[in-house]
Amino acid sequence: MTILHPKHQQEWNESAVDSDLRDLNVVSFMDDTGNYPVYSLLLPGESKRTNTGALPYGIIKRYDAFIKSGGWWCWGGEDLLNPGELLEWGTFKPEEPRTITKENGKEHLMKYENPRGVPVKVIAPLLPERLQDLILSQYGYNPEEGLTPWGFVLQNPEVPVVITEGAKKTLCVVSCGHMAIGVSGVSTAYSCNKRTNKRTLKPHIKALATPGRKFIIVYDQDEKPATVKNVRKVTNRLAELLYNEGCETYKASWNKELGKGIDDVVAAHGKEQFKEILEQAVKIRPEKCENLDPVKQLELFTGKKVVRVNEQYLKFEDIDFEESRLVMIQSPKKTGKSTRIAEYVRECIKKGIKVIVPCHRELLGRSLAKTWGLSYVDNLSQAQLANCVGMVLCVNSLHAKSKAFFLPEEWQGAVVIIDESEQVIKHLLTCSTCRKHRVAIIKSLSALLALARRVIAADADLSDLSVDFLEELVNAKPRILVNDYKYEGQEWDVFSYNKPETVLAKLVESVEAGEKVFVCVSGQKPNSLWGTQTVEKYLKEGFPDLSILRIDSETTGQIGHPAHGVISRINEVAPRYDLVISSPSLCTGSSIEVFDHFSKVFGFGTGVVDPNTMRQFLARLRDSKAERHIYMAKTGHSYMAGGLLSIDKLLNSQQRVIRSQILALQKAGIPELMGGAVTIEAICPSAAALKAWAKIVTNHNSSMLNYRTNVLEGLKAEGHRIHESEDDLDGDKATLKKIKTENYEEYKKKVVDVTPLESEEEFKAIDTSNQKTETQRLQARNWVLKQSYGGDLTPEVVEIDDSGLYQKLRLLYYVTKGKKYVEGEDIDRAKAQIEEGEGQLWPSDFIKSQKGKVVQFLEFLNMPPLLKEGLIFTNDTPELVSLKKVFFEKVLTANCLQDLKQLGFTGLKESDTPIMIFKKILKLLGLKLIATGKRQGGGARHRFYTIQSMPLTEKIFKFWEQRSEERQSKRLERAARDAEKASVEVLQYEDRKPVPQIVTDTISYIRDAVGQEGITSKLRDVVTSETWKKWGDRILLGMDQSLQRTFLKEIPVHLF
Repeated sequence: MTILHPKHQQEWNESAVDSDLRDLNVVSFMDDTGNYPVYSLLLPGESKRTNTGALPYGIIKRYDAFIKSGGWWCWGGEDLLNPGELLEWGTFKPEEPRTITKENGKEHLMKYENPRGVPVKVIAPLLPERLQDLILSQYGYNPEEGLTPWGFVLQNPEVPVVITEGAKKTLCVVSCGHMAIGVSGVSTAYSCNKRTNKRTLKPHIKALATPGRKFIIVYDQDEKPATVKNVRKVTNRLAELLYNEGCETYKASWNKELGKGIDDVVAAHGKEQFKEILEQAVKIRPEKCENLDPVKQLELFTGKKVVRVNEQYLKFEDIDFEESRLVMIQSPKKTGKSTRIAEYVRECIKKGIKVIVPCHRELLGRSLAKTWGLSYVDNLSQAQLANCVGMVLCVNSLHAKSKAFFLPEEWQGAVVIIDESEQVIKHLLTCSTCRKHRVAIIKSLSALLALARRVIAADADLSDLSVDFLEELVNAKPRILVNDYKYEGQEWDVFSYNKPETVLAKLVESVEAGEKVFVCVSGQKPNSLWGTQTVEKYLKEGFPDLSILRIDSETTGQIGHPAHGVISRINEVAPRYDLVISSPSLCTGSSIEVFDHFSKVFGFGTGVVDPNTMRQFLARLRDSKAERHIYMAKTGHSYMAGGLLSIDKLLNSQQRVIRSQILALQKAGIPELMGGAVTIEAICPSAAALKAWAKIVTNHNSSMLNYRTNVLEGLKAEGHRIHESEDDLDGDKATLKKIKTENYEEYKKKVVDVTPLESEEEFKAIDTSNQKTETQRLQARNWVLKQSYGGDLTPEVVEIDDSGLYQKLRLLYYVTKGKKYVEGEDIDRAKAQIEEGEGQLWPSDFIKSQKGKVVQFLEFLNMPPLLKEGLIFTNDTPELVSLKKVFFEKVLTANCLQDLKQLGFTGLKESDTPIMIFKKILKLLGLKLIATGKRQGGGARHRFYTIQSMPLTEKIFKFWEQRSEERQSKRLERAARDAEKASVEVLQYEDRKPVPQIVTDTISYIRDAVGQEGITSKLRDVVTSETWKKWGDRILLGMDQSLQRTFLKEIPVHLF
């Protein structure tokens, strides 16, 4: 702490700055000598010196007068690029400022001086303990955990940050209870490349620009028109750059009569006035962004034939099914879409015209089949399938190997109806359940649509995604019917809270008052804190007499459960219960037409499902009088394809990654793969599908960045009344966590202890059935885990799998013990996909399946030696310092960060410390760094870290190694059989020809190499030689069986 000159104390008091905060960050230089250390602060990088080592006279003349007049210096605070370290930078305000002449000839008074010769940075002030607690404790900050206040902010994007100009305004905002950074001028928050005109955030601001962070820009309220225009321009540019990083940006403004700067306002009108100004801050929506606002994706249909009506209930003649081969309907829920389509279906069946309905959910499919008088595929025998004239099936079954035995030519001339078309297309192109047969499904759907008599697509949220995709596949101009009708008096009152605990408390409060409620949660797994199972048990323990119906994909298919098959009779069943709790399995294809029963809907949106789906989920209960009380996470959690937001960047990145993977495979053993130029278009079964996929991915990622905002603004666009509510109640989260733990421990024990299945046939019989008992479901899970991790199943293994660590541990295995198997197993996976896709691949599925390039990159970063157990790391560890240097000097300069995101390397930023980078890469391998202690030095404080041990990995890796060895043996056997076959063919044609001397010599060379050092290298030289190209078959034929076996074992199969 420093003591300021009384004059400076008065000046800072007039800016309403907390005295402790001021004394921690500001120092006075005001004595009689005029000999201040300001030279070293303002000229830290000055290299020009005289022979005597003194500064040149010109610089002394320029700086001497105003430095000797004295002034105050405000430190830059914490270095945001190196959390925990002080920034050797700041701002000086001299008592007698100098005057400079600008390029336009006008004189300008330099009120503030920044260090010469070094990049402009930002002020991130140090905080006294009192303000640390006031501002950050609400976000869970605990200084005992070793993080500094700004270090904590960097790691927690839920902490909003104010951007303002100048030292006094920055400290004033912090004094009001908000984290704030100060820029030296409104245009210094970003830089612009004069050659390319490309703007980029300054590094210290980019360090804070984590997806989901809220920034509030608080600049002066100027009066000069030119200044106002310039500030507006640079503010919008800053907002655009922050938007591209996934952040929300708000602009605060106020009546100029309150004061010009925010410190003037607070000094004159108090902190409450500042609070009011922040509450009224307006969100900035940059005009130049890659994607449309998710709320406005419903507009569109540019250049298409659109017929508009405004009717509460559509008429049959409105749709005009016969006008075009492609009819598309956008109409609000409950306006008669399904009713009119049902009439048309009956008409088609009566005329003997086949009708087929691909959908994306089994529950929706069964409901549509019942509504439209068609058969659901599961209810048809093979004989009935052959003669079926009307069928509903999930798109997963659109291939010949499915239970539908689907062949598109058998449906030539049929009417194809796609309800909820946006969701169907998204499911087709992105859902993991389609992965194995995706190429075949896309080909079948393309052929079906091309052969169709007519295609009808309907969706309340119909967009260009459906229109463009179907127009290209059907090869017909669409007739688009848009119903602009909006229900009057159907608006909800939506109460939005910032914490899920508040919604939980409100839920309990309603139940205690005897109200009947409907609860929407995002998950259903037993280890999900806000999932159906945990919340159900929490409520049952608190209210034993409460009748609760749990609806999720597990209960609706579980024989004997009250929710079994409930979707088709939801309106009959729901009124029997005090409380219904549901997962998103209910979010499409069902309508709860129950009125005056449920008084409230409670929604827990944790960012798992996309905003549009979440809005539809909240709308399942049609009673508009029921209030909606909701929590929505600030940002979503399920990003796709590395989180990219640009369609062009995404497709170009996929092109580069796939090209590198395929070229590696061509060299490694399947040279026939995609002969010629390797392009994403050549391997993909449908250009239309690829474009639609890219739209889905980028729009999804964009909607997840500002999840809460997109949900609320979507609801507002639908006409609902949004009430931003206070978190005035706290739910019992501790009890909820306890119940989740108990629930999950019980579930793990059940999985381990269940009577195991004895054969794969038993498993397949259960797995392919949509209706299971609880025991069968547990048996199927038990079987899968034993096949994945080995026979000795434990609760710890169940938890590893439920934590999503399987693929991460597989990668760790390939980097360590299984390195020699990577290439062969990549080849096996690629061949399987090529065979299944009849020579074609689905790009995103293929990229995920190939591990070789990821392993190769981790080796490039020298990761394997760092994975040894017991090593200690700090930010000073040379290997980690080198890791960061390699990553950002070689990787970033090669402009391949987007490509690495496709391989899973996400979230890496140049501002990350070596430890932070190491942590993020370890996360990709399923590993964690844990702190072991601290050390105090003369400079910054450091922590010791080590990799958390995972005892089970040794056992799991041993099992995987056995599996890999078995697969390797099979590859060798296949290679030997192929070699023998080739040898027989050679004998048939050349058995009378003498064996060339070169063949005999080569065999002798190979025999001599056996048992010597470097055998593999020597044999590699053989099989890559010109001799081998010409005589390889004869050389193999000439070896005895023992030598041949040794040779095949030492040389990777792909080399010959």
